[in-house]
Amino acid sequence: MEHTTHNNPHNTRHITHNKLLRVTCYVLRDKGFSLLETLVAIAVITVGLVGVIGLIAYTISISRVSPNKVIAANLAQEGIEAVRNIRDSNWLDPANPDWDDEMDGTPAGKKYVLEFESNNPQDEYVLRFGGGGITIDSDECNIYYNNNDKVYIQDDNVDPNSPPVGWNDTLFNRLIEIKRVQMPPGPNYYLKVVSQVSWTDRSETPHTIILEDHLYDWKQ
Repeated sequence: MEHTTHNNPHNTRHITHNKLLRVTCYVLRDKGFSLLETLVAIAVITVGLVGVIGLIAYTISISRVSPNKVIAANLAQEGIEAVRNIRDSNWLDPANPDWDDEMDGTPAGKKYVLEFESNNPQDEYVLRFGGGGITIDSDECNIYYNNNDKVYIQDDNVDPNSPPVGWNDTLFNRLIEIKRVQMPPGPNYYLKVVSQVSWTDRSETPHTIILEDHLYDWKQ
């Protein structure tokens, strides 16, 4: 017995309509995932850009600070070397029996301004006692840049409001402190030399570099 299948046009339309609904749902779902992925991507890019901008700002600030740190470190080292040079010059002077002449340190410490005397090649560096009230921020501690000789220089007699022609005031101040430290059990002692350089950058952030050295009368 044969069964004849009759195609119902209404059923065909119903099936086609269902397929269209399913396809439409798939398309809407795909669009929803794409929008979410786009938002996530935008968030990731935004976070990355913020990090990059922060890194650029930090790099710029470091590039400004680093040269000042190098200059300050050299100025502090110059202070140590200058005091050591005075000690060595005392040894070479037969008329000077004291190895710590001009470096009169006390247990409490004395503070000095280091001056450079270009007119006296035998004694170019001179320590000027700054008195008990001097601090690293005092005008006497200002460091100038001599455009004529291309050197940094200190002079506690210079008025910071009217420096000599060719001298430019810099960001840096320097102060040297010398302490006499007793070495028991005998009368011998050594000098503790501290060279401090400070400056304030454009963002009004203070910086300080401190170097320390111990000088001995090793010729005894």
